[in-house]
Amino acid sequence: MLRKWSRKSGIPNFLIFLFLGSLLLFASNAPVAWSDSISFTSKEPKWVYKAVGTVNVVSVSPSGSSLLVGTSQNFVYVFYNVSSSMPSTIISLQYTPMGIVFSDDSKYVAILNSNYFELLNFTDGHLDASWNFTAGNYQISSFAFSADGNSVVVGTSDGWIRLFETVSGRQVWNMMVSSPGRAADTISVDISADGNFVIAGSQVGHAVFLIDNGSLVYSYDKTDPVIGVAVSNDGRYFVAATGNEIHYFDKSLIAPLWNQQFPQSIRAVTAANNLNEIFVLGNKFITLLRNNNTQVWTEDWSQSLGYYNIDQAFLSSDATVCCLRTGTEVIRRSSGGLEGYDAKNPISSISMSLDGYFFAAASVDQVLFFSSPANSSFGLSVDPTIIWGVGAIMVVVVLLVIIWRIYRSRARRGIRRTQIYNTSGPSSSFSVRLPSGELRCSNCGFVNRPGAKYCKNCGTQL
Repeated sequence: MLRKWSRKSGIPNFLIFLFLGSLLLFASNAPVAWSDSISFTSKEPKWVYKAVGTVNVVSVSPSGSSLLVGTSQNFVYVFYNVSSSMPSTIISLQYTPMGIVFSDDSKYVAILNSNYFELLNFTDGHLDASWNFTAGNYQISSFAFSADGNSVVVGTSDGWIRLFETVSGRQVWNMMVSSPGRAADTISVDISADGNFVIAGSQVGHAVFLIDNGSLVYSYDKTDPVIGVAVSNDGRYFVAATGNEIHYFDKSLIAPLWNQQFPQSIRAVTAANNLNEIFVLGNKFITLLRNNNTQVWTEDWSQSLGYYNIDQAFLSSDATVCCLRTGTEVIRRSSGGLEGYDAKNPISSISMSLDGYFFAAASVDQVLFFSSPANSSFGLSVDPTIIWGVGAIMVVVVLLVIIWRIYRSRARRGIRRTQIYNTSGPSSSFSVRLPSGELRCSNCGFVNRPGAKYCKNCGTQL
């Protein structure tokens, strides 16, 4: 097909391959910029459940097999099997659930109120209370499980960080990262997979702290509030968001490895693939970065959102699927484009499984549950290094073809000169017609197609 098009257009094949290869090389290095339009394919919920009271929070388990829903009436609805639209259990609390967090193995659940959280065992769809913590007159500003499920880290607005054993609730260590006498602080935290390293950020103190088993090993002061933090599994690398800037750190170095600024303020930052990908959320944009400070893709919705903001977003564990909420809409982004649902009423909470297959949303008193194809992916579904490799191979092949054509052309000229110099008589000036109808050039011997007027190789009139 390519050869046929090449003949019709008059453009040689090797030039077409050179163009395509160069295009692939450019595409593999350039970030993917999406348009401002947020028009999406309508995605109807798999099921809808009407709760008693306003739904404050929804939380999908990491595997996507279960769903927990917290309401203003102090109820938690347990959907142990999400294939059913009816809860398997409804439990009543003495407080209003404002946040629900699963551990990575789904064995534990933390239910959070503004200044209180309770840790529960989650077994066969049953929630059994284990221990709790209260921050008194201060707020719980951040919470995280370690990936191995053995540790819990909590940041509170009085500037303290505390690490607990998940099973027993024993406090392992605590540390204040805000100066005494300062106004209430908002502390963001994250924890390494084994629970040894904790990264913390202070909004009021404008600083980033790395803590190793309760001992401060690194601090970095900034002029802007620290909005969010994330740490690699081994605790060596960590990232912090301040104002409109992302900072990427190696704990062995004094200064950040790199910084990147954005035209808008940053609201949150999270990571995937052991901090190989960094997900940045702003009021009206989302961006995925690699740990080498390159953009995988970026999406600016400033014009389309109007007075709405992107209020919440989730990224799958392999950084291929994104789910977010804005105003009355829940939207899922994949390589197939945008799919979403307009609830007509404000969306108060969303959640997504680690693989991006299941996601849920809360709107007033309704629980909306969705499922999407597992093989769909977000942004570039093919690693850019693969695209770069294909493009490089195409360019090399084209260069080899060019070299081969030059060599063949020179060799034919050498043969032609030898024939002319060794001829005692005048050279023949007529072409030879072969039985097949093709014409052999008298000058260079090249076999031309039937009906040709000039030799394709040397240009001699036939």
